[in-house]
Amino acid sequence: MAYRVMKHLLLMIPLLIVISFLTFALTHLSSEDPAVVILHAQEVPDITQSLIEQTRAKYHLDAPFLVQYWEWLQSAVQLQFGHSFVTGEDVGLRLWHAFFNTLKLTLISSVAIIVLSLLFGILTALLRGTWFDRVTRTTAFVLTAIPSYWLAAILIIFYRSN
Repeated sequence: MAYRVMKHLLLMIPLLIVISFLTFALTHLSSEDPAVVILHAQEVPDITQSLIEQTRAKYHLDAPFLVQYWEWLQSAVQLQFGHSFVTGEDVGLRLWHAFFNTLKLTLISSVAIIVLSLLFGILTALLRGTWFDRVTRTTAFVLTAIPSYWLAAILIIFYRSN
């Protein structure tokens, strides 16, 4: 069992490298100049060619693609994600806060799902064959069949409109 877990964890490493490379490549293929995007994000009023070149040099955007990727990969492995171009704050710190918010949300929703599942399961077993049983089972089947990302988008639209 431990061997299988270790094997799968080790197989994740090349997968993460390939995914990060493809994402980096797709970002690199963008039609917009990253230096101009950075300057716009920093709300620089007068963007000149010399300012664009300075920004490229500052962020190593003038280096070849593979050199840029290698530098980014080395920083990512060391958990050094740099600073936000917009706010200037540490990206790693923002990710850390987002991780804990996500963890809290996951734990709360997991507890809610377990409690509600047990409650509805017991009620459905006690009220077998009634309208409550049929509605509960149908709702459970429908919610299980809907992809979670689609349901999330629908709920966002619903709550945004209210």
